[in-house]
Amino acid sequence: IYDIENKKQTQITSKSRYYYPILAPNKHEILTIEVDLSNDYKLNLIDINSKKITKTISIEKNIQLQQPSFNSNGSKIIAIAISKLGTNLVEITLESGKMEYLQNWENQQLERPSYIDDNHVIFKAHYNGTDNIFQYNLSNKSIKRITAAEYGAFNPSFNEKTNEILFNNYQYNGYKEDFYLANYEPN
Repeated sequence: IYDIENKKQTQITSKSRYYYPILAPNKHEILTIEVDLSNDYKLNLIDINSKKITKTISIEKNIQLQQPSFNSNGSKIIAIAISKLGTNLVEITLESGKMEYLQNWENQQLERPSYIDDNHVIFKAHYNGTDNIFQYNLSNKSIKRITAAEYGAFNPSFNEKTNEILFNNYQYNGYKEDFYLANYEPN
């Protein structure tokens, strides 16, 4: 961890096989994905101060997780699940360890899932043949395209203070512009 104010770096783990660390909201914890030498995956919550694992959640056999993101209170994560069946969005309740796959497994390059609120998730996919930003409604399990980029939209990020979705809008000559959807209200 790098402390911006004090300009100090602290090592939290060593001799570990962790990747994609994310800070838990309103807690002094880091969530990491661990892959062991048998290629089994786990989620670990690590206390920043004690540097000890406070919770471990085993992931189903032959499932790889990528790009997890916390909900606003840190009780759940949304991530990309990859298996021989393809890719899927998976929501994991951290208290119980319950995993819920949100869609049918398919050959989709899903990226950067994140919560807008407790009922909506945004992510990048190419359902119509072009990469765009989509919204998944957790209540009615519907998917809605929210961008219509000609060459592709990538890397969505939601700012809950301004209700804006920031994303990269690919152009014919490369990544030249960043766009945002102002005052975005999910439905």
